[in-house]
Amino acid sequence: MGGHGALVVGVGPSAKYATEMPRSGLRVYGVNDVEKILTPDDLLVVDSWKEWRRLKNRWPDVTRTKAKRVWVTDAVLGAYMMKSVRRFDTTHILAMKDRENWSIDETRFDPDTETEIPVLPGFYTSTFPACVMAYQHGAKRIGLIGCDFHQHNLTPRSEAIDRMFGVLCEKMSDRGVELVNLSAQSALRSLPVLSPAEWLEEVWAAQA
Repeated sequence: MGGHGALVVGVGPSAKYATEMPRSGLRVYGVNDVEKILTPDDLLVVDSWKEWRRLKNRWPDVTRTKAKRVWVTDAVLGAYMMKSVRRFDTTHILAMKDRENWSIDETRFDPDTETEIPVLPGFYTSTFPACVMAYQHGAKRIGLIGCDFHQHNLTPRSEAIDRMFGVLCEKMSDRGVELVNLSAQSALRSLPVLSPAEWLEEVWAAQA
């Protein structure tokens, strides 16, 4: 299968196990205020600057990020990050597609960096577009952790998320990309489940 491995980390309870995983051969993607748990290589911040400013207990973890690359979906937030954090050469502003008409292959040209950047689908949870971003960056094996919900309290919203992860898994499989859930406690049932150790063995074997 080739390609690099990508670890996508949400902020659910199982994310703590990501801190115990060796990062050799991995590109780590985190979402929102994940840096209360670990520092990713790529940080995806979804929602607007105003919404984040209201979350006073979570906002500092976003603004003090030490990620190598920052991706946001709100231009005002992107401008704020550029001004306040300063050490970033570029904060990428991403476009989001609606939930009815989406693709995992869509990009747009970014004149600031003169590169193609992802157009990401939005499906209630930030880890969903983060998985798509990992795919667009060339990952062949994507492990998801920290997207848990509650096993005994599934809501219509979490069930919809579960269904869409199943669709995403199929789309990626059709393109030779593996998407698995690394959390045994996750309420997601549409994804194959591996332990972090099993998944890392597969990633490293493919890179050998």
